Amino acid sequence: MNKGGYTNMRMVGPTKMEMDTLNALPEELVAKIDQIKVELDEIVNDPETLREAEEFHREVSALSPEDLWKRFTI
Repeated sequence: MNKGGYTNMRMVGPTKMEMDTLNALPEELVAKIDQIKVELDEIVNDPETLREAEEFHREVSALSPEDLWKRFTI
């Protein structure tokens, strides 16, 4: 029975069929995907982004259930 959270805690690599599909992609697409991976990695490891995420987490963690029921506007 799943009680929430992660159901599979280990990383699972691609199957042979998935690898064959990936290897059949055009080189431009593979290069674009690799570039996106690099850009996402830079975003994730950016100190400013990490600081903002930690600050957001602190603020959200401080909210009480009553705060969550209050009306707000964006």
